[in-house]
Amino acid sequence: MKHLITAVLLAVSAAGLSACGGAVFRPVQFAFEDRSSDRQIEDNQIDLAILDRLRKVDASLLLDTDVDVWEGRVMLTGTVDSKTKKVKIEQIAQQDGRIISLYNALQVTSIADVEARSTARKAADKAGQSLSDFWVEQKIGAHLLGTKDVAAVNYRWRCVYGQVYVIGRASTSQEKQRVLEVIRTTTGVERVTEYIWVK
Repeated sequence: MKHLITAVLLAVSAAGLSACGGAVFRPVQFAFEDRSSDRQIEDNQIDLAILDRLRKVDASLLLDTDVDVWEGRVMLTGTVDSKTKKVKIEQIAQQDGRIISLYNALQVTSIADVEARSTARKAADKAGQSLSDFWVEQKIGAHLLGTKDVAAVNYRWRCVYGQVYVIGRASTSQEKQRVLEVIRTTTGVERVTEYIWVK
C-alpha cells in the first residue's frame, strides 16, 4: 500500500501540482491522510472561511497570505507590508471559534516585495525569490515522499525567503525528527519553524 500511495503522489507531483502548504497534492491526498473525513471537511471550511473574511474586509490582505489548517490548528504564512496588517489578519482569522491554535508566521516586508511575490506566484514563469521559494517547496515534497516512515500527506509547508514553516501531525517523535531533518538539509532552506505535534 505504501508503494501505491507513493506512486500516486509522485504522479500528481510530476503533473506540476505544488508540493507546498495547503496545496499539497490536494486532488488525491485526502484518501491517504490520518485525518478523518469529518476533520478534513471542517479544516477546509475553516480555511475557506478565513480567506472569505479577509477578502470581505480588505482584498489586499490576500496579496501574499497563505492559510493552512490541520486539525483545527491554523498557520498563516506569506508577507505583509506592516505589523498592523499582520495583527489585523490574525485578528480576523481568530474570529472562527473552531480554531484550536493559530500560528502567525507572516513576515513584514516592503509593499514592493509583497506585490512582487504575489505577481510572481501567479505567473506561469515564476521569477526571482518566489522561484527560489517555489523550488524549495517542491524539493521538500520530493524528499519527504522518498523518506522511509514519513507520511508526507500529513504535513503542510511553505517557504518564504528561504524560511520554511511546517505544520502537521507526526505518528511518532521519530517521524517528526525525520521530517525536520529532511527539511533542514534541503538545499535553499535557511531556517525552519515547525508547528508539528505527535499524536
